[in-house]
Amino acid sequence: MKNIFIYLFIALNFLASCTEEIEITKPIKKDLKDFIYATGKLVPEIEYTIPSMMDGNIKYLYLNEGDTVKSGHPVCQIGNEIQLTQLENAAINYNFSKNNSQENAPQIVKLKEQINQAILKCSVDSANMNRYQRLFDKHAVSSLDLERTKAEFLNSQTNRTLLQKSLEDLKAMVALNELNAKSQLRIQEQNLKYSKVSIENEDAIILKIFKSKGDPIRKGEPICRVGSSKTILKLFISASDIKSIFINESILIATTIDHSNVYKGVITKIYPMIDENTQSYIVDASIDSSANPLALGSKVQVNILVKEAKGALVIPIDYLLKGDSVSLSNNHQRVAVKTGIKTQDFVQILSGLDENSSIELIDQ
Repeated sequence: MKNIFIYLFIALNFLASCTEEIEITKPIKKDLKDFIYATGKLVPEIEYTIPSMMDGNIKYLYLNEGDTVKSGHPVCQIGNEIQLTQLENAAINYNFSKNNSQENAPQIVKLKEQINQAILKCSVDSANMNRYQRLFDKHAVSSLDLERTKAEFLNSQTNRTLLQKSLEDLKAMVALNELNAKSQLRIQEQNLKYSKVSIENEDAIILKIFKSKGDPIRKGEPICRVGSSKTILKLFISASDIKSIFINESILIATTIDHSNVYKGVITKIYPMIDENTQSYIVDASIDSSANPLALGSKVQVNILVKEAKGALVIPIDYLLKGDSVSLSNNHQRVAVKTGIKTQDFVQILSGLDENSSIELIDQ
């Protein structure tokens, strides 16, 4: 009796399997697109940090994170009492040296008076020497008296020449002092200018401020990070997919939190080296929109169109067997097929089947 029930159970299962319907289908023609999936985020096209050019303390902060500013807009004011003192001293030195180089400066006036006296004495000594020469010719004075007047005249000439040379040297020295003092003043003014940090690029966005009011800061230390208002998508592509990506390829963009809105874009740049941090290749893309619909820093999911076929012969992907073959429904024979584009639902058949072919679904 036990064996009878076993045989009956086997027979019923056999009959059920024989009556089970086999799913079959035929290839159809359909437009097919092949996409590569990527992730990324919206970032400024250019990012850079603004460093401090001097030591000091943050006296004022004029911006907040997220502000959009124009070129020349101040970022902060750095206070430095030593710098202010050095600027004041440089200004005093410059004014002093500038006054000393004027024609009415005391040293120059004094030398000019000495030169005028020397010229006058030289003239007197010359006349005296000529008078003694005439007296000597008349034998009215001795040769010793004549030689004495000649010596006095030569001394007067020498003294006049030395004083004139001293005046030239003095003018050259005070002019050099003025030039050096002016250079030092410009240096201190430039250093003071560094204390007021400003934006240099047009339409910049303040991404991050590293300091607060009153914080100490050293020369070269970053004050803030700035980005250009023009944005790009920074995408991350796997090493297996990067060879299929080309410049000007179309992309479809959706944010990770909102898949209902899809935006169009295009690949603009492909970086040649793999990024060590992400182990992915980095690709830049632009959004095809006059008004950027995404907020800065938005994370996105992107489908990159790499292949497209109009009116392609396709079958459901589940009907494709391992080794790129299918099973014909009329004789259950497997035939090899050549495939093209593969998507999540369909696969393109390039050869091996036609629209009249009937294939069956087989569990693998």
